[in-house]
Amino acid sequence: MPKKIKGKYRDCRKKYKVIDMSQVILDFAEPLLEDAEGQESHVEAIEIAIACWNLSFCSKEIQENRIDKMVNYSGPKDDSAGVMEGLYNLIKIKSEVFSYINRYIADYKLIWHDDYVDFNVTSKPIPPCGIYAGGVLLKGTYR
Repeated sequence: MPKKIKGKYRDCRKKYKVIDMSQVILDFAEPLLEDAEGQESHVEAIEIAIACWNLSFCSKEIQENRIDKMVNYSGPKDDSAGVMEGLYNLIKIKSEVFSYINRYIADYKLIWHDDYVDFNVTSKPIPPCGIYAGGVLLKGTYR
């Protein structure tokens, strides 16, 4: 994992005494949001981060299948390997840095105002038996 990312997330466990999933997702999406310009690219960055967050609870087989579909859907193949690597890095960050948060993102709302954005996340715990979300079985990963 690059030093920049490792250092950025180093104190996350101490940071969240009460878990505000909206803030957690914004922190998790920060590498994507840094390069985002404009409303559309910010929304896309958050959607990608949420997809990777939820995929982190799935089996490797499902992760590979969904990431392949995401990369193929995203358009030109020029940088598909780079995009794929970025998605796997996000899943790795979730699994290593935010492993103690066993909640999947069930829904979210982004409301754009003139000078600020409301971002609300609905998250749910993953039961040990797993749960279906978006047609994908998310398995319990309690540690």
